[in-house]
Amino acid sequence: MSLRVLVWPMDAGASAYYRLRAPAKALQDQGADVILVDDPVLRAPAIDWDGWPEAEAGAAPPRDARPTVIHEVDADVVIFQRPAARWHCMLVDLLHERGVRVVVDIDDRLDQLHPQSNAFHNYDPQLSPNKNWQWLDAACKAADIVTCSTPALAKRYGFGHVVVLPNLVPASHLEIEPLYPLERTVVWSGNVSNHQGDLEATDGGVQRALKGSGWRIHVIGNGIGVAEALGVGSCTNTGGRIPLSDYAAELARSAIGIVPLADSVFNESKSALKMSEFAAVGVPVVASPSPDNRRVHDLGVGLLAGDRKQWRQQVRRLIDSPDCRSQLAVRGREAIASQTYERQADRWWSAWTVAGPLDLSPGLS
Repeated sequence: MSLRVLVWPMDAGASAYYRLRAPAKALQDQGADVILVDDPVLRAPAIDWDGWPEAEAGAAPPRDARPTVIHEVDADVVIFQRPAARWHCMLVDLLHERGVRVVVDIDDRLDQLHPQSNAFHNYDPQLSPNKNWQWLDAACKAADIVTCSTPALAKRYGFGHVVVLPNLVPASHLEIEPLYPLERTVVWSGNVSNHQGDLEATDGGVQRALKGSGWRIHVIGNGIGVAEALGVGSCTNTGGRIPLSDYAAELARSAIGIVPLADSVFNESKSALKMSEFAAVGVPVVASPSPDNRRVHDLGVGLLAGDRKQWRQQVRRLIDSPDCRSQLAVRGREAIASQTYERQADRWWSAWTVAGPLDLSPGLS
């Protein structure tokens, strides 16, 4: 039986892009029957709400709203990502009543966010009773299949019905040429407000690698707090977030990329996406040895650094040797060529459609 899959992003962020939009687009291009709800949030399918009678196109419902009726759904399977609101759980039940299977995707340990993270207040049950990681747990339990980006997440959220789908990159990233790199520049991508302790994991090693080299730090982000966290005098930055459509090209301007991660439960579950992105656009990268970073490194990507000495040695090795930078960039790009949504679309289709249509025959529902 041919199945139709409806992919339903809840926002326009990077997480929804890499976990839903990019694989959905790759599958559409390969002829799969995939509907990508890329219009404003909740435009399809139609839902009646208690507590939100005049639903606004493009706006998520209030966290205490209650879906009462979900109208005809022209799909056999619906994919949600990070369904952490109470109404998400209610939608799962309503979809099941219509014979539609539900896949839930999760790519972060939302119960292990740093208390100072910008996102913490959105998912802590004491601060947000109608949207939090406990509702996410309930949605994962109710789903027919849970998909996760790492084995650690699968262990936490799988509840006996889980498939690991590592974060990949679009094949288009491999076509970007790093023709005008930021010369003599080590690049970090992110904002300290969502990466507490990550830069400090270098323990001054990057600062020591830069000493006397004439190289500098550049940040794809607002740059606030980066120089202090790395122990360097100053850094340049992009002034804020780069539009997702321009992000890969901005990464490709880097001479060296770094992906330091604090030793935490949250990061133990984190994917190697940043490391993969640098490699895909031809940038040599040094990263902390988290489990998924190790996996990507074993494919042939980048260098790993677990302490101050290793950060100093690995970054300085790249600073001092253009040949090493070039060889690492070529090797990493060749490795990531197999890690694209286009090459692995069948894995996503299999995971999404293993939750085929419900059989609502008596005694089997």
